[in-house]
Amino acid sequence: MLNPSPSQIDSYYYIDINQDGIGDIKINAHNQNSVGVALFYVEVSALDNLTSFTFGNTDSVMNSSTLCWYFSMLKKYNNGDTIKSANYITQGYLYYGVTQGNMGNYCSGSDATWLNKGDKFIGVMYKTSSDTSYGWVRVSVTNSYSVLIEEFSLGS
Repeated sequence: MLNPSPSQIDSYYYIDINQDGIGDIKINAHNQNSVGVALFYVEVSALDNLTSFTFGNTDSVMNSSTLCWYFSMLKKYNNGDTIKSANYITQGYLYYGVTQGNMGNYCSGSDATWLNKGDKFIGVMYKTSSDTSYGWVRVSVTNSYSVLIEEFSLGS
């Protein structure tokens, strides 16, 4: 489980989705508190040009009234959902939030169905020059900057 403490603000977990001994996916849980601002997120990134993820919202424009940015939010899947026809990106968030303490602003780029909702799935596509495989990573996002990686699979 990735759960950064105040003294350790970043926790990383690497997934070798194709089982070749090299990490293909990085999941980063981040929590940072400084004067007036708290930043917290769970980010998923591809570590090579063969791996990508399904996505939901891709708005990355700053909202000037709340001082909030919204980044690519990964779409959640439930057991049995089809992922082959989805759109894909190489970096996205299960949760992204910031609190502006001095101004009282709060925002989140999260799909609230990730947070404390039990096991959900991230769709994964692994594409080489000769083959495309689809898989998933099963996670449970336990709070805005913690995630439990349950298991993963590629292909059948």
